[in-house]
Amino acid sequence: TSKENFSLINEVGTNEVVPNEVGTNEVGTNEVGTSEVVTNEVVPNEVGTNEVSNTLFVSIPSYRDADCKNTVNNLFETAKNPELIYIGIFTQNKDDSESCKIETKYKNNIRYLDISYKEAKGPLYARARILKELYKNESYYMMIDAHTRFTKDWDFNLKKQLEYLRNSGIPKPILSTYPSDQINMEDDMRKEKSEINTTHICGVSSGVDYPQALKGIAKQSGIFYKSHFIAAGFLFTYGQFCKEARLDTTYKHIFEGEEILLAILAYTNGWDIYSPPHNYVYHKYKSVSPPWFSDNKDNDGFNEESRESHEKLKRIMTDPMFSMVDPYGIGRVRGLDAFWQEVGFNRNETEFDKKWTKENEDKLCNKSNNIVYNE
Repeated sequence: TSKENFSLINEVGTNEVVPNEVGTNEVGTNEVGTSEVVTNEVVPNEVGTNEVSNTLFVSIPSYRDADCKNTVNNLFETAKNPELIYIGIFTQNKDDSESCKIETKYKNNIRYLDISYKEAKGPLYARARILKELYKNESYYMMIDAHTRFTKDWDFNLKKQLEYLRNSGIPKPILSTYPSDQINMEDDMRKEKSEINTTHICGVSSGVDYPQALKGIAKQSGIFYKSHFIAAGFLFTYGQFCKEARLDTTYKHIFEGEEILLAILAYTNGWDIYSPPHNYVYHKYKSVSPPWFSDNKDNDGFNEESRESHEKLKRIMTDPMFSMVDPYGIGRVRGLDAFWQEVGFNRNETEFDKKWTKENEDKLCNKSNNIVYNE
């Protein structure tokens, strides 16, 4: 389910993120905003009134991905508090070689949905099924892909960062970005944290009615960079997000479009997105698992389901009246038109370079209100 068309891979051994089309690849050009920061260490605590204290739910859709079991093992092995982690895995496999079943003392913390790969309906559908059927009111929520690796104590550090943002005046924070490639991980482990770049999603590479392919650029670490975009391969936030930004299981065969939908649901429900100041999650961008689309595009009903899903997705993201009445529509804290105005993507233009300008990208990439992370 990784976004292969996002240019997040440079030469092996580097830690740079290469923009797809426009913008620069400079690091550290952002001006740090004026938001207040907190200097004391923050210990994660219970969020909300009905959630299980400090527990974390991890959503993993796995389409014929033999690396899934390695991801799950690594997730538990590197966590500071693995006993607090619950994983929801939706496998869509062809044979046992693609199984994500593992032997671990935390096996009771893993929940599974299993269907045949021929019944797969795309990554957004899979994430919606996981949220609806496997999430059990945990305090924290993380969304990743099935080919992911983690650094030591990643769970504690990400919880700590959410608390830092909340104590910095961001009541509903989300951490999300395109993680660095796994090919950089070993080299990064030999560096000081200040020497390792992070990634800030602030650009659009393509889109007609809405942004379909997003772009991340390398940035100096140690700063929360304000973003308007979400990466489905890494999202970390409070469990309350799952109750407010609900996903519709009728969205089938959608790949490009799921991330901007998540961003709209977050924005209209009052959530603010920031890139994490340090890398704790790494992603395998050159996955060997077959794409769900090529396996299933000839199935009966595929074209009709895809057409209906994309038509509804477009209406949810562009028609405020429809979005307000649909059961899985937008939130009511902020408006849909306000989102498009802040992002700056002009859907009324016909040419892409007028829909998304270099001036607008510069505003989002280099003039956002960022927060310094004083650990």
